[in-house]
Amino acid sequence: MLGAATRPAATLASGSMAYAYFVVHQPEALFPTQNGGVEAALYAWAFLAIAVLGAGPWSIDALWHRRSAAVVPA
Repeated sequence: MLGAATRPAATLASGSMAYAYFVVHQPEALFPTQNGGVEAALYAWAFLAIAVLGAGPWSIDALWHRRSAAVVPA
């Protein structure tokens, strides 16, 4: 919710949605519109996009990154 460890959490969520799609829905038919797996496929791609893009500039991760970059050892 605050953006802490967003990328690992989104990667795990994307993998679980992809697993749900391929194990539960894909054996029935190939395409998500045919097998009822539209939501699982959509969430898998959305979580993958969040894992790649990150939490955003106002997240706790971005704040930690800005603070660690500002403190440069002499």
